[in-house]
Parts: sequence; structure tokens; C-alpha cells
Amino acid sequence: GQLGSLPAAVQGLGGLLPRAPALQELGFSDAEAAAAQNPDPRGVMRFAGGETAGLARVRQYIFEQDLLKDYFDARNGMIGHDYSSKFSPWLAHGCISPRWIYEQVQRYEKERVKNKSTYWLLFELTWRDFFRFFCLKHGNAVFFPEGPARVRWAWGLPRPGTAAAAA
Repeated sequence: GQLGSLPAAVQGLGGLLPRAPALQELGFSDAEAAAAQNPDPRGVMRFAGGETAGLARVRQYIFEQDLLKDYFDARNGMIGHDYSSKFSPWLAHGCISPRWIYEQVQRYEKERVKNKSTYWLLFELTWRDFFRFFCLKHGNAVFFPEGPARVRWAWGLPRPGTAAAAA
């Protein structure tokens, strides 16, 4: 189904949002800023920003190339254009939403196949949201050695002769 438009109160915020600084304002030289405009040859694909590019990637991955059916087996491959969905950049910047991807997967399951791969893509989106909300709730405490629970653990190597050392 269609998600609908943003509420009127949110639509009017465009002019109130802060502007991203230019690279030169962050201390980079003009040459470094110009070089940053060129794609890194080590990248597996070029990530174009924006909603249109994000929607195109979802459409390409799920429907045009029909890669979703094999997601479970290919998802942890890190090198290559199609080893995983590569939706993260667009999700992270709000160009596409987990809810919209969920709807596309539901459509795919109705039109093509429902299998372990479709389950796992949705499962990993759920984990993504869990960690986003967990970090929103706990802030920088998730990075503290004692974590958000503020529990001090006795970190160290297993003692020789214990079951943990044998593992």
C-alpha cells in the first residue's frame, strides 16, 4: 500500500534544518574536497544519494534481478554489488524506510516466493530498528566498557585448564 505524504508540520521544516558544511569548512583543502567528489575505485558499487536512487536499488535488487530469493545464502558476502541488499546507505539517511522495504518484501512473497531469505531480510531490518532505538534510548552508554546497564565485568583471557580455555 501507499504510505501517504508527510504530515504538514514536518513538510514545513525544510528551511529550518541546518545546512551541511562544505568540506573546506571542515578543514579540507580545495584539492581534497575536489578529490572527494570522485568515486573510490575500491567501492563495490556507486551509491547515489536520494530517495529516487534508494527506491531504484530496492526495485533492482528485489524485483528486476530477483536476488531476494537467495538473500540468506549471499547476505554475508561483503565484496560484490549483489552479495547483500546494500540498502543501508539509503536507510541510514532516511531516503527509504524499513516499513517501505517490508511492504516490498510482502509483495514479493505474494508474487514470487516466501522463503528463508525473505524472512531473514525482514529479521535483519527488525534488528536494525532494535539497535537504532536502543542507541537512542541509551546514547553513548552503549560504548562504555560497563555498557548501558553500568555493570563492571571482569574482562580477561580464560584461565588454562578451564572449559572456556578449551573451546
